Amino acid sequence: MNKPEFMYAEVKELSFQDDFRIDEHDLVTESYKQPMLAFNYACAQAEATRERDKKKQTLEITKAELDSDVRANPGRYGIEKITENVVSSTILSDEKTQQAQADLIQAQYELNILQAAVDSIVYQKKAMIDNLVELMKMNYYVNQAGTPSPGIQANVGTKTREAQEKELAKNLPPIIRRNKK
Repeated sequence: MNKPEFMYAEVKELSFQDDFRIDEHDLVTESYKQPMLAFNYACAQAEATRERDKKKQTLEITKAELDSDVRANPGRYGIEKITENVVSSTILSDEKTQQAQADLIQAQYELNILQAAVDSIVYQKKAMIDNLVELMKMNYYVNQAGTPSPGIQANVGTKTREAQEKELAKNLPPIIRRNKK
């Protein structure tokens, strides 16, 4: 059984300021955008995790190579007697190790920022949908005359879900496309 293959067509560039802005006059459209937005940030988070793991691996390789070199050539490092403490200290004070450690710290920081963004989007989606339901229950979208408010009418109850999704698809970048073989 073949699993469907996915290709990333175009993951849009992330913009925290733009992505977290919600049009309070069009909550229905905003609620449809949320899964796509969450997916974009989850993809960025996955990429940041991969980069962090690469940096972690680079640090471990750097330490291992240095450990071998220190033990094989202690004179090159000004070591007279090899002990575990001396080898560990030499590895930690080495410029390559320090740079690899700094790169790992930066990668972890970037991952943490994206994790916070993903968490925020998940919270934002739930809160938005809950608020939308409450507003609809309170007839927020109905004016004093008892008719749907202008500009809102097209988005509440008059379009099918499929029609709204098609309209949204025109404005959103494609994220995943399936290879059809």
